[in-house]
Amino acid sequence: FAELFLTQTDQRKLLAQSLGEEESLETQVNVQRIDGYLQQWLLEKKGRLARRGTDSYRPPSPEELLYFDEEVITPLLRLIDRLAETDTAQQDAELNRIAAAARAIDYRLIKYRHQRSGREYLIIEEREDIRRRRYWGTIVLRFGPSEKYLVQVPRPLYELNSFEYAVSLFERLQARGLVVAGAHPFANHDGSADTVRLENIPSLFNLVSQVTLRETPLDETELVIHCRAFGLRPVEEQTGSDVLLAFSDGIIHERQLPMLGLRLLDALREDSLAYQIVDGSPDTAGYEVGGLPQSLYAANLPDKHFLILWLSPLSRDSYRQQSDNHLQEKQFRALQIPTLKGDLMDYLQARAAVRSDIPDDLLATVLHYQDNHDIVSLRRLQVQWPEWRLQRLIDLDTQQAFLTVADRRGVFLVGNLNPRKPAMQIQATLEPLSEAQVSAFLASRAGRLVFGGQP
Repeated sequence: FAELFLTQTDQRKLLAQSLGEEESLETQVNVQRIDGYLQQWLLEKKGRLARRGTDSYRPPSPEELLYFDEEVITPLLRLIDRLAETDTAQQDAELNRIAAAARAIDYRLIKYRHQRSGREYLIIEEREDIRRRRYWGTIVLRFGPSEKYLVQVPRPLYELNSFEYAVSLFERLQARGLVVAGAHPFANHDGSADTVRLENIPSLFNLVSQVTLRETPLDETELVIHCRAFGLRPVEEQTGSDVLLAFSDGIIHERQLPMLGLRLLDALREDSLAYQIVDGSPDTAGYEVGGLPQSLYAANLPDKHFLILWLSPLSRDSYRQQSDNHLQEKQFRALQIPTLKGDLMDYLQARAAVRSDIPDDLLATVLHYQDNHDIVSLRRLQVQWPEWRLQRLIDLDTQQAFLTVADRRGVFLVGNLNPRKPAMQIQATLEPLSEAQVSAFLASRAGRLVFGGQP
């Protein structure tokens, strides 16, 4: 009988030898924030998710899940928890070891750094150069200080724009983690690809939730946010709220919510989203938590909470990626209005200018286009004010599209081309440019941001 004790370096060497090559951490540095990067990632790779009826999704075995737990997810969470106690060399060595372990199961580990803020993230995604994929999903962890939220996207394409909202919420709340399912819920004919079915508890999607809760100290609060989409109902049963919130704690009043829940409500209010807690009333019936597999583990742990965030159709539409709006793109191209992709904050810091007399007709015409997407209104802007410059800007971080209007001094009006609240106008100041006002404009998806004119 013999025992062999391996250090982390020894483990990494053995893994690299078994793979036939050395595997190191991949690092990406980009000007895009993580939410913009992930939205672009989905836009480019949505065709690579397991599609409906293809039977491409491969349910993981217990051994595969145990390996993913012990060699990838748990080591990453523990490394993040002790970042202050380790130096860069130790962190890189551990990340390289985990990257090698992930490769053994056809996954890769990417460190993503936002260039402006220096914030870092770890992305665990399936390799695309393998012959037969598993379509288990993608995980994003914040590599630094975070809040104890885990955001889940069980149906990223099937429920339109639920993914776009989830990544926005992930960054908005500074959440510690984001997990995205990798298959259409009906990819397999036997239903095994649907992560919200109780019989499909063995999945990477559920494993991430369980490990995250398990690795959170018992005396700390954790909130799992399950992002879903609800459709239209008959008029008498339709809710007027943008968001429905179903808590695993049952029907509770706002003041009974944990602190993380109250912070979420603050974020919804700041984003001008009307919310309603599911309370058994006719317009919220059917949206309760029920027996979701993701909620069961949290129910057995103290101070661990689960909620389903249901987003309405109209609210979800305002999170649609405008770089994928082909009709809008064709309208601007037909009128020869140039399109620029960049950071709205940087754009305004370089070009914003105050104009005291913004015509009411101009504001009305912009509002008409926002309401109707009528190319005639867009053309009217060119004809009636030919001396002013029009430009379409797609913000890299939020993937929102804007119409900017500039005179010879600079940009004095920015109109959201797909606003949630077209009539809402934010009056901004210059010298210096208020980043808080621009951020509020982006988050609320208001109709217009103006520099000057009448408040």
